[in-house]
Amino acid sequence: MKKIAFFLWLFTTVAHAQGINSGIFFSETHMNASNSKKITITFDAEPTYVNVEKAFYKYDKEFAFSFDLDDGLVGQYRVAVPMFTGGTIIHNEGSIPDYPGLFYTDGAGNNIPFSATLNVNMSSINFDDNPISNMNAFMLKDSYVKNFSITNHSWSAQNQFTSPGFNNDPEIRDQEILFQITENYKKLKEVLGLKLRNFTAPSNDPLYDPITIELAEEGYLKLVNNINNPNNEFGHSSNRYAEYWITKPALGLSRDFDTWKDNTINRTSSDFDFIETLLTNAKSDNNQHVWITLGTHRVNLGENETTNGGSMRFESFKWVMEGLASRYGSSGLDNMWMSTIDSVYEYLICSKNTKINQSKKENTVTLSLDFMDVDDSFREHSLSLLIDADANISSIEYQGFDNHSESINYKNLGNNNALINVGYYPAYESLISSRLKAEVAVENLENSKSQSDLNIAQQLVSALSNGNFKEQLQERIDKVIVLSNAMVIQIDFGRSVNGYELVFPWNSFSNPGIGVSTGAKLTNLSTTTASETGIDIEVIAPFENHDAHFSGTSDDPLANFPYEAERDCFKTPNGSTSTLRLSNLDTTKAYDFIAFCSRNYIGTATEISINNAKASVNHKNNLYELISITDILPNDEGIIDINIRGLGTSNAHGFLNVLQITEKNAN
Repeated sequence: MKKIAFFLWLFTTVAHAQGINSGIFFSETHMNASNSKKITITFDAEPTYVNVEKAFYKYDKEFAFSFDLDDGLVGQYRVAVPMFTGGTIIHNEGSIPDYPGLFYTDGAGNNIPFSATLNVNMSSINFDDNPISNMNAFMLKDSYVKNFSITNHSWSAQNQFTSPGFNNDPEIRDQEILFQITENYKKLKEVLGLKLRNFTAPSNDPLYDPITIELAEEGYLKLVNNINNPNNEFGHSSNRYAEYWITKPALGLSRDFDTWKDNTINRTSSDFDFIETLLTNAKSDNNQHVWITLGTHRVNLGENETTNGGSMRFESFKWVMEGLASRYGSSGLDNMWMSTIDSVYEYLICSKNTKINQSKKENTVTLSLDFMDVDDSFREHSLSLLIDADANISSIEYQGFDNHSESINYKNLGNNNALINVGYYPAYESLISSRLKAEVAVENLENSKSQSDLNIAQQLVSALSNGNFKEQLQERIDKVIVLSNAMVIQIDFGRSVNGYELVFPWNSFSNPGIGVSTGAKLTNLSTTTASETGIDIEVIAPFENHDAHFSGTSDDPLANFPYEAERDCFKTPNGSTSTLRLSNLDTTKAYDFIAFCSRNYIGTATEISINNAKASVNHKNNLYELISITDILPNDEGIIDINIRGLGTSNAHGFLNVLQITEKNAN
């Protein structure tokens, strides 16, 4: 293990130097900020005593529930993130627009969305705009901004090193394990800007355990989940109490992928019996505190799809999560803290290491909170405090916190009792999260081109410190042309095979069963922001076939649209015109059209005509040039016909890969 320690020293030295060179500096005020946190409580009379107790769990919840999602799969972003935080859910058999989210409260009347941990292998992360299997970088950033956690799950999920095909030489094996951990850490930092010191071993592989524990002891890792040593050396246990786990090296929490998997979920109340049993046993077992840690892989599967063990069908995942919310969340007993493993761990350590000094002047009591002994790499420093006094509380004021809330007359115990929640973001987390929020907001603006998203993005970018990062985001904002009351629709044309399809909110003529023939139709087209339009598009003069000979590449940063959309197309008959009809259009609006037409050989050019306007493009090996036709008005019946044909005297085929439609106010 000496080689590992040396490599760790070298790696952390380089990583530290990279952090300094990145321009992230903190003032003395920032560094001393943890000493300037105060809560001032004013009473209606001078109290003779004020008892202050740290709540065991944040928001004084009875139990904690942490849920993990492994491998950074795209279905987790399209299902779990909007289901927990609100938005459009997209699963393999359809979508649910405007899902409201799932919540518990902070004990003071404010809803807090459910959150989960994404355990990510960066070797599988996509950089396409609309990935098929695993998330892309934007999805990871957006998930983090929405308070999901992201954890190092090894570079390529390599595990079971003693299996056939793996080198079982201990020294070589340990070097490979170290590479899996450190390489993924490096890539996560490059893409997200985050120094993620939490690690979850792939596939419960116990061979990771001694190395991850040493990395934790050296300070490279902070929190190690999934420790599964068969000899119990590192604390593997079925124990469900936080009091047990918080004493273990680097926590070492065991994650349960068996209690809730598709062949064990009945979609009846019995699915929650184990929680009731745990809560009952905890009360009789010295009032210990239950901490449930479950996980899965896929959560978007259809009813007839194979779940492959540790996965769930969408309806099963929806059933258990909505059941948690209705039983233990804000619409039920509200006694559950549905948060990530690292958030629960960080709160418990924060509670243990934070010092509270109390001073009184007449009817005012000041609590000074000292977080100096709390790890400054935590995502948040937070505490929930229970106040009991012999005078009624009139008001509570806060100094130095980013978040705070209170409930006076907590649990109807009288106005001399209160729950107080406080928290702040350490300097590095505050800086990185503000950057990620701004970056996500700019990308949302580029997709929607709406005034409201412009306002959000501009506010977040303006608040950033001056520098190249801010300037680059501002340049992207300045390039966006906001369209008043505009909505954007994108349609993909092409083949119905894996790797050629785009999922909602793209509208895809490549979906199975929707073809090139007359009568082929997409109804109720969706916008880029996942809202429904009621607009239909139909083939009224047929195409000859679909095609997929494209000279572009999947990693082209200059591409106008996702590779899956650009790589295939519909092909018009030789010398004939194919026609698409848009119907149910708003006759008070105008419509702009952008088309991408490309084929790496056959024909010369494609022409598109709409009403009296026409434009063409040389489609052969076209990578970037677009056809643009603007300010088209529908007829009185809300119809616009789009005609596509090939130009030339030989092989006069036209090609349509992508059609983008923007509805806007008519001039």
